[in-house]
Amino acid sequence: MKALRINSKVRLPVRTRAIRYSDFLTKVDHNQITDVFVTPGDSQIKFLDTEGFADTARVFINDLFFQQLQDHGVNVQISNPPSSFNFLSYVVPFLIISYLLSNSIPRGGASLPGMKKDFEMVKDVTTKFSDVAGIDQELEEIKEIVEFLKNPQKFVDAGAVVPKGCLLTGPPGTGKTLMARSIAGEAGVPFIATSASQFIELFVGLGASRVRSLFQLARENSPCIIFIDELDAIAKSRSPSPVGNNNDEREQTLNQLLTELDGFKENQGIILLGATNRPDVIDSAILRPGRFDRKIEVGLPDREGREKILKVHSQNKTLGESVSLENLSSLTTGFSGAELQNLMNEAAIYAVRGGRTTIEQVDVDDSYEKMILGLPKNRVLDDYTKKLIAYHEAGHALMGILCGEKVGKVTILPRGNTGGFTQFFPKEEGLLINKDDLEKQIKIALGGRAAEELVFGTINVTTGAYGDLQRVTEVVYQMYTQYGFSSLGNLVVDNMASEYLKTQLDKEVVFTVEHMYEAVLLKLQENRTRLDKIAKELIENNNITL
Repeated sequence: MKALRINSKVRLPVRTRAIRYSDFLTKVDHNQITDVFVTPGDSQIKFLDTEGFADTARVFINDLFFQQLQDHGVNVQISNPPSSFNFLSYVVPFLIISYLLSNSIPRGGASLPGMKKDFEMVKDVTTKFSDVAGIDQELEEIKEIVEFLKNPQKFVDAGAVVPKGCLLTGPPGTGKTLMARSIAGEAGVPFIATSASQFIELFVGLGASRVRSLFQLARENSPCIIFIDELDAIAKSRSPSPVGNNNDEREQTLNQLLTELDGFKENQGIILLGATNRPDVIDSAILRPGRFDRKIEVGLPDREGREKILKVHSQNKTLGESVSLENLSSLTTGFSGAELQNLMNEAAIYAVRGGRTTIEQVDVDDSYEKMILGLPKNRVLDDYTKKLIAYHEAGHALMGILCGEKVGKVTILPRGNTGGFTQFFPKEEGLLINKDDLEKQIKIALGGRAAEELVFGTINVTTGAYGDLQRVTEVVYQMYTQYGFSSLGNLVVDNMASEYLKTQLDKEVVFTVEHMYEAVLLKLQENRTRLDKIAKELIENNNITL
């Protein structure tokens, strides 16, 4: 490693223009800088490039800055400091750190204590498309990428350019990482995986350096796939202001990522896959054509997809005859692939606790209730409280039956923050929900409070309906403010609406909830015998299946 040449009598070049720090680093990487002039205490440097131009840049002067300059043979000159400035206290620490770096950091990616380790690179990926269940349509979108990596010449002959980058978006646990690995496995190319959080380091400028190292590794192993998880950690929208935090660590790293993507040669054999569950915060510069050209939404699986995922995670487990994966897939609307995997794993643990190696339906039920409600509570209920909770849950269950819903298990055993629980087999969530379905949700939610009032009187209703009433209020406001179901007309009422309109809407919400509550009370009165029967069975058995 070359030593720093310190010249206290340097005639500095005349300033011509100022460039961004990221552009300066790019010039250094391409060996386009010959001399750098540093004034102690000033973050603005002057430099000469290979074309003889004299420019300036505002930089972060630290050990890594000097390390990078020396790695690229740049002549570093330090000018006279201000008279009030302690020259030795500024220069000597960097000289010492540079010496330590040159003797302690081997080339090829070893790191200082506290820095992240090397990227994960797998040359023989065994994951295939057959290992990815429940996202068949999404897999169809990326088969061209696999074909390109296998047979790039076919695309070149046709004059086609395969996207440099593909952004996978969707909720956590939907299989974005698994999909990325399967692409590499199907194509038979190396898979380089990392998380965007690995680029956020203690030392300023190291993130950009790690991006350069990542792409250099990819070029050395081309064709290959780079996978960056949690992309939003470094790719959030940048500040529009030309001053302020535009040169912080994250923005330097993002600028370097953009530079590397622009530096790709067409059909080079490197595909960048990014994953995020926050696509709304991604900087528009990274999403433009020529960078992340393709975007794939990896959504939550539908009923058929959930059943396939459950089968995958049941392959190494023995299921009892009572367990129906088809029924379980219907019950788990809104579950991600990761949650379904956890559900089956918890069921296996419950089976072991019961001294069995075969998973029975009771194990699946306990696992499901633990995930959505929490752990069971060893609370001893007095007779009055037990009866009240039984009628509350019976009210929910009976209104569900009267509304044509499929009711499963009803329990009055406390779990988490709930005193009881009524299980419904929800309809598959579609793109459209009609007004009748929303009104049924409201009536079922009001069934618990209405049953309490019917049996115990208005003065004895409890706080147990808090969560139900919260849900009712939310749904009614959605109906009227977002879906245009109010008598005010086909309107969306948001913050731009007039105060008069908001007041009228509030009145209609109150009227609707009270009107529907009276209708629920009447239905329960008409079916009091059925209500009493359900409550009695719950009091005697704690759990029933309808």
